[in-house]
Amino acid sequence: MKVVAYIRSESAEETASFEDSVRTMWHNKGAEIKFYHEGLSGSRWLRRVLAEKADAIVVHRLADLGRDMHGLLSLLAEHDADIFVVSTRFIQSGAERKVFARELMDAERRYTDIKRKVGMAAAKAMGASMGRPAIFTLSKGREAIQSFLNASEGRLPSARKLAERLGCGKTRASQLLAEFREQTGKETP
Repeated sequence: MKVVAYIRSESAEETASFEDSVRTMWHNKGAEIKFYHEGLSGSRWLRRVLAEKADAIVVHRLADLGRDMHGLLSLLAEHDADIFVVSTRFIQSGAERKVFARELMDAERRYTDIKRKVGMAAAKAMGASMGRPAIFTLSKGREAIQSFLNASEGRLPSARKLAERLGCGKTRASQLLAEFREQTGKETP
């Protein structure tokens, strides 16, 4: 019996634990086991794993077998080998539909998480800042308010117009106008 074991992980401890689990699982069956390891980006060795004519494919997580749900389901349909998932003790050759569905949902969550992290890393590399934007203080809003005063014969802008100019919410713009009124005694229209 030929068994191919594949793991996508950057953790040496997780990889060692996976190898021990696979050896324990297949030791008494006299299986020939071949291991493939990859970092989190994956897919370099996956093609080789799938090209081998194995009786069983063992993975750490079902998400390790594909990048999206469509790819994973088509892979499961195309290959005759039994698929064993070590993390949940799932075997694709039984009637364990609930476990299978749960594992698929977990795989989809993992795909989404990986895509989100890759997207954030790409955005950071292009110079985008992460998190909530800085809260506008009166000192930052004073310039915008002053330009409105100069353009409108001394009248304060509405909260909506100030919010558009500053790129903040109407509530924060109203707060800035209230602070400005308190300090200067000016009234809004």
